[in-house]
Amino acid sequence: MLNQESKNDLTSCTNHGTIQTEIKKVDSTTKKLLDRLHEIQRQVRALRREEHAILTALEIAGVRPQENWIDAQESTYVDRQPFADKSLVEICKEVLADYDGQKLTKGQVEYLAARGGYKSSATDPKNSFEVTLRRLAADGYCQVKRVRGPEGNRYWVPKKEVPFAVRRMVKEEATS
Repeated sequence: MLNQESKNDLTSCTNHGTIQTEIKKVDSTTKKLLDRLHEIQRQVRALRREEHAILTALEIAGVRPQENWIDAQESTYVDRQPFADKSLVEICKEVLADYDGQKLTKGQVEYLAARGGYKSSATDPKNSFEVTLRRLAADGYCQVKRVRGPEGNRYWVPKKEVPFAVRRMVKEEATS
């Protein structure tokens, strides 16, 4: 029966079999829902623009690692909050292992730790990260490139020098 006719109450559309015709008059409930949907979509676009501006400012300030390689892992940190109950040493090791080969400043490691749920009680958390990263470098866990200036030293774990067992151990600690 191709001539079956039905009316969709939400959209105020009439279906004629496989042909759908719209009625120009939309009921008030549908209009309110559509208006609210458009308002939410407008707010989401505005929030995305604001988020982009803030992330760009953090990158320019040297606090947030560059966007081209950070987003996926940072999102994982935000979703899982893996650093909420970990020590600073464990956090630094995990971040450096996750970004093996990438040279990170103390501010970038601190930023990623905060995104992952770490709450510092130190009066100078940036210094705490610097001391911990220096100690890890002195112990041979990571490399350091000494740099003067506002960003400071850069720390990384070279890809080929990270033992698989260490990488697996850090990942297992993160999931448990």
